Amino acid sequence: MKIYYKQLPLIANNQANLASVDCKYIKLKGYEECEYGVYMVSYLDYKKMRQSDDPILSAMMEKYRTTIFKVTLSGMSLATTIPAADRNSVSQLTDDDIFDLLSVDDAEVSKRTFDLLVFSSRGMLSKINGSIYQYLQKVDPRKESRSRFLEYALENNFVGKMLDGLTDQEKESLVDDLLPLKEDGKIKIGLGAKVIESLVDMDIESVERSFIEKRVLQFYNESLNRNESDNVLMLQSILATYHAQSKVVHEKEIAKIIQDIKVIDSGIITENRLFHEGQSVQVHYFSNDGDGKESYRSFMQHGKVNNFGYTTIDMDSFVVMTKSIGTKTIHMLVTKPEKEADASNDILKYLREEKLTVEIVVHRGHSYHVSGTISKMKRLPGASEIAIVNLGSCTGHRYFDRFKKIAPATDVIMTRSVGSMFVNNPMIYHMNDYLLQNGNFSWDDFWAGEEKYFRTHTEFQALERFKKYINPSGGIAGQIYATYNSLKE
Repeated sequence: MKIYYKQLPLIANNQANLASVDCKYIKLKGYEECEYGVYMVSYLDYKKMRQSDDPILSAMMEKYRTTIFKVTLSGMSLATTIPAADRNSVSQLTDDDIFDLLSVDDAEVSKRTFDLLVFSSRGMLSKINGSIYQYLQKVDPRKESRSRFLEYALENNFVGKMLDGLTDQEKESLVDDLLPLKEDGKIKIGLGAKVIESLVDMDIESVERSFIEKRVLQFYNESLNRNESDNVLMLQSILATYHAQSKVVHEKEIAKIIQDIKVIDSGIITENRLFHEGQSVQVHYFSNDGDGKESYRSFMQHGKVNNFGYTTIDMDSFVVMTKSIGTKTIHMLVTKPEKEADASNDILKYLREEKLTVEIVVHRGHSYHVSGTISKMKRLPGASEIAIVNLGSCTGHRYFDRFKKIAPATDVIMTRSVGSMFVNNPMIYHMNDYLLQNGNFSWDDFWAGEEKYFRTHTEFQALERFKKYINPSGGIAGQIYATYNSLKE
């Protein structure tokens, strides 16, 4: 089956928000004729077909769910300015529809859902009485999906409004949902970094900042009383990094905990970690879906159009892109999306035959494919010594701890928001040129060069999106981890 990524404008007869799917099976089930082998599925059609007794039809709709929702939400965005489409506004959605939109595991969909439910003039604020948080509890009582909504609330400084009208107990519950610091009983650095970044952006006088600080302090005291030494060190590192970044509300309590802890930066990667006998090997994983295929196409095209000077050898399931300057050579092993099933094993065989280890791993594709990249990375020769992981996906901070578990000294490029090929493509090629032209790798120097580049290449909101990427040197997650390691020694 093929899926056609075509976003259509709203049309007068209210047949708006249509996504394109392969119609060969749908056509047999008596739905309207398809044009060019494509059936245009509205959101209402999607709901009807997904609930069909026919298992194939239901499964097809589930497969195309994210794409249908992206187009639906695009139409709703237009609906906020086109009166003829008022009946399609988000205020007409049922509670089940709201949960559907919240539960799509795609950062772009989640962001649009937040914007429409909160900022649309006919959004959730016009739909409900009372607190948004109470409404979230109603549509998502099992907390299956509200975490992504709350992440965007933090990023948009919307938490204060969500606290309005709540009891103290409800406020504590909201803060706990905002602070998923623990997983399986352990404090997570990536989640801690997200909390700090949000706190730093909040007004020092804000109610939510005080509440969140107090909850982190409670986490610390609970871990201390339970003799959870590793969690204590982790929380000390989180609080020390936060204290170094900004003024704090509970200065006395936090200062007592962190005392003389020095926050550590990870600003320089030495050449011997990036090159072995003059060779630096990277593996780029592209996922086998529409986004992965488009990212692969644009990455290869960007290299050719800008004359970066790579020689390319086709290895069937992947390509080897090679460039040398002086005594240094970079090899990029780039998987072909449509050959994803074979590429991982083929690359392992190639690395063994060429007696190469891997220094850099790049993930290209949606965040829900990251787990697959992590599994593949574990099998790579030299995995525990990998120097850089580049997460081109959305909201990469969620996976920081998992990569650090494989390669404790690795630096991770992440984004706070939506990843973009218009940032990832030039950044990767520029990084390779920097590696070839220099000895040690300085994150601050490289990052300054990238910011200068994106200030003169502003198409597709590249500069705005680049600003959401986290420099591993000054990145809070990296500082927490480096500080934590220094406390363990």
